[in-house]
Amino acid sequence: MMGNAKLLDDRVPEDNKAVPRPFASSKLAVLRKHPYFCDLDPEAFDQLCRYAKHSTLKRGATIVSRGDPGNSLIAVISGTVKISVSSADGRSAILNLIGPGEIFGEVAVLDGLARTADATANTNCEIFVIHRREFIPFVRSQPESGKHQQAVAGLGSAQLGSPRARGDRCTQRRNASRAGRSGVR
Repeated sequence: MMGNAKLLDDRVPEDNKAVPRPFASSKLAVLRKHPYFCDLDPEAFDQLCRYAKHSTLKRGATIVSRGDPGNSLIAVISGTVKISVSSADGRSAILNLIGPGEIFGEVAVLDGLARTADATANTNCEIFVIHRREFIPFVRSQPESGKHQQAVAGLGSAQLGSPRARGDRCTQRRNASRAGRSGVR
């Protein structure tokens, strides 16, 4: 796809133009302000921040596509991300615009199922990406963090990755919509 830098599983763009760089701790404040992470003790928050991979993206860059593995959550630091779906006839419907301080993909990172929509940089933007392989063990290591444990329990943490968890998409989508998710797994 010419002109678009689609992120791979390791969140390194195919064109290598958005190479992760060191970032200021002020950008990490976006994570600290989010309801999922605001009650973490400083040590746990520092651990979470070590997992956050920073990327700078150009307008139009594809972040995730519908059907991609749900292996990460994304926090928008600056700019806007467009969440959309395309119909069979090529028409696109915008589901949401995600701005600074907002997170998307949290359902996918918990249940590991495929993405349900496309996420594209609507403007030049900066994002943090936290991978499932690091996030799930982190959540499980935080027993004092009720929000994290409730999120995992609500999506069937005992069965994450099981055939039943993967097969019960209707229930998971219903739970996601009740929780007011951003429109993308």
